[in-house]
Amino acid sequence: MSTPETAHLDFESWLAFEAASSEVRHELVGGNVYAMTGAMRRHNLLAASMLAAVRPAAMADGCRAYVADMKVRVGADGYYPDVMVACDEPPDDRFEDAPCLLVEVVSPSTETVDRREKLAAYTRLPSLRAYLIAHPDTPRIEVHRRHGGTWAQSVLGPGDSLVLECPKVELSVDDLYQGVT
Repeated sequence: MSTPETAHLDFESWLAFEAASSEVRHELVGGNVYAMTGAMRRHNLLAASMLAAVRPAAMADGCRAYVADMKVRVGADGYYPDVMVACDEPPDDRFEDAPCLLVEVVSPSTETVDRREKLAAYTRLPSLRAYLIAHPDTPRIEVHRRHGGTWAQSVLGPGDSLVLECPKVELSVDDLYQGVT
């Protein structure tokens, strides 16, 4: 994460700050606002592939699927996951606070944050069933899945598939990465 642009905003102030920011998106972590950099081609292709794979199942389950620009609230913090599925009634038009699935596509500048800060934050959400960390340069998906009150991690690669419970869908790593790498 880079140096904060502003310090010590609460969530509502951050929402107002984001509404006034037309060029750059920012995440709110610990009251600090951090600018987000633009994504590369493979990052966008993989996020779009993930959305295309989960959206029909999300809709069939009565859920909503988002890519990139919808915020998620985690306590006092706010993030922009690359892909999100939420089923509960949304609290606001500007954000979700009870997703069942979150996906981050890593980049060299975000990989540590996605694995450390976001993993710690996202897994505090009672609604979250799975958090996927996808690598755009190689077919590799780290799966963090809730089993009762604990979290289990696995790593998927070529030839592997993953069955999600929310939304109810089976994802093939090979299909997700088709045309990406």
